Amino acid sequence: MFAVGVATLTAILKRAGYEVSVIDCWAFPQKYREVGALVAGLEPDWVGVGALSSQYNYTRQIVQSIRKATRVLIILGGSGPTLTPE
Repeated sequence: MFAVGVATLTAILKRAGYEVSVIDCWAFPQKYREVGALVAGLEPDWVGVGALSSQYNYTRQIVQSIRKATRVLIILGGSGPTLTPE
């Protein structure tokens, strides 16, 4: 599934001069355990995670993987976190 929101934010941030990396966890779902190490290696200022409400459990696993590897700020977006922020 193509994430229009992620693509839009990436383009806006790059145009503004920011360095942006995108890790597509939905393309390789079996790799979610490795996401934390990938993120930690990039040493980002923050991480954005987009998710649909139907992806709640998978998104939770991704966030946990990132949390185990680094204490970076994680910002959740997409319909799931927007509709149910708790």
